[in-house]
Amino acid sequence: MNNYNLSTLKIVNGIIEHKTAQKAASVLGMSNSSISYALKKLRHETGKQLFTRSKHGLVPDKNALELQKIYKEIQALSGNRREFIITTYPPVELLIGLHMQTLSHEDLLLQFQEIPGSAEQRLKNLRHRSVDIDIGSQLPMDNSIIRYPYLVSDMRVMVSKNHSTIQDTFTSRHWYENQHVIWLRDDDEISTLLEEMEKERTIFENRKVACESTSLPAMIYLCAYSDNIMLLPEVFVPSFEKIFPVKSFKMPWDINLKFEFYIHYHREINKDPNTEFLIRLFDGLV
Repeated sequence: MNNYNLSTLKIVNGIIEHKTAQKAASVLGMSNSSISYALKKLRHETGKQLFTRSKHGLVPDKNALELQKIYKEIQALSGNRREFIITTYPPVELLIGLHMQTLSHEDLLLQFQEIPGSAEQRLKNLRHRSVDIDIGSQLPMDNSIIRYPYLVSDMRVMVSKNHSTIQDTFTSRHWYENQHVIWLRDDDEISTLLEEMEKERTIFENRKVACESTSLPAMIYLCAYSDNIMLLPEVFVPSFEKIFPVKSFKMPWDINLKFEFYIHYHREINKDPNTEFLIRLFDGLV
């Protein structure tokens, strides 16, 4: 098993971590056929089966695990990491992507993926190194994961510029009369923000909900081209006002409702200068 290249080892590592060739292909940005071809070629070259199928996915044998070990060792010795897998929300991805275009780090590759809904899956991805940087709501403490506050923003009410009844002001009457579209940033959405705000809870419980979705662009679109209204972190408002015919207002009550993001990443990549560069970059966006 001496004949291998880094890309093949990366595929083996991806299949072991994600348990299916299809998931590995998605994470690695490859086609399913490319993964299958590489695995078939490796089996032919080594004479080893490498994986067996089970109801839980592909199970690696000792030969595949040895290849994964070699891949990890090469990664540890390869110097500065240049490829980063980042999971976050669409507006953060947009801010980062636009800013990266102005920089000279042409050899730095950022691969964005949809952030999972559950904290458990997000932590698992970070521990297994299938995700390098997670930018989202606060995750539980984990000894292997670095976590620190990244962004705190007030909330704004977004409405269409062509709304039939809302013109230059926004009142509590508008809040209750209009239907709301809701961006579910997590499995439990805004309820986590209201755990210690019993007085304000009724404001949200009594609103008319038209629909809910984890897709922020879809909710913005519905808001922009209908009389539906929605809440959005203030920090993202300028970006979406440039794209959609929307305008924003302060909430009609004095509510200390904050939207918080945290940056999470594995301690193993903490000393990489490129990791430090990215964290400084993210800090500079807010």
